[in-house]
Amino acid sequence: MPDLILDAYGDPTLYERLFGVPIKDVTVHSDLSSSNWFYVPVRTSRQSLSDFDSPAWKEMDRVMAELSKAGDVLVGTYLAYVDAIEARYGCKTFHFGRGRGIDSFKDCQSVVLFGVPQPPAPAVLDRAAFFFQDDESILSEEINEKNRRTYSDFRVQKTLDSMREAEAAQVVHRVRPAVASRT
Repeated sequence: MPDLILDAYGDPTLYERLFGVPIKDVTVHSDLSSSNWFYVPVRTSRQSLSDFDSPAWKEMDRVMAELSKAGDVLVGTYLAYVDAIEARYGCKTFHFGRGRGIDSFKDCQSVVLFGVPQPPAPAVLDRAAFFFQDDESILSEEINEKNRRTYSDFRVQKTLDSMREAEAAQVVHRVRPAVASRT
């Protein structure tokens, strides 16, 4: 029997590094064509969100006013902003890193990611060390000078990117876009 890795949001190239053999990626696709996907480019770092009059909050006001017309909205954000978002918009929230398997948001018509998932540095470094444990060179914890949210070591950065993407996907899929059309 082959080994089976159940990781809905994992990066198969990281598992290839870990096990040293090619990994066959088996993906179950669902039709998400009836859902609408939008990207609103504003700065949503914790620092920019600390100003409740920032362009990010103004754009969020506009987005929430529009999406609320269609029904319940779930907002995925940083834990530090959950209370402010609930008070300002009266919506449901799910903070990054909250947990898995929660099915209580499946009836929400829309989901908004307000921020970028940023796993704790020790978790990123531990996972990178796990994936790249057989590398001869030591992982670097050095932060990129030009962008403090990235690492200079591509292995650590690849791990961080995988964790961010998985966390964002976890929040988006709480509203079950594979089951019904969502925004």
